[in-house]
Amino acid sequence: MTEDQLDEARAKEAWRLARAEGPGRILHGCDAVVILAARLAREGWTPTDPDLIEARRACAGLVPSTTGWGARVLSGDEDADFSVRCALAAIKQAKAKLERGQ
Repeated sequence: MTEDQLDEARAKEAWRLARAEGPGRILHGCDAVVILAARLAREGWTPTDPDLIEARRACAGLVPSTTGWGARVLSGDEDADFSVRCALAAIKQAKAKLERGQ
């Protein structure tokens, strides 16, 4: 991800956060969004790897929804789980093979 792409992702996340805090926050103008974007940059926020999101989706349906595990997987709370790590590794490996034309 380039620096410009990272800046754009942080700006989008800042707008998402501002909207989540309710319309009152946005009514104060763009200053709130600028402050949120600056905070994200200062804290080193980066967007979630799209491959990790796919791995979460793949693993979320492995266990019946009555356990709540799928929701925890989708939220990122189970990223260290073996099945999520294996799914992520498989996705990365498959993409690498596709890029090599295999």
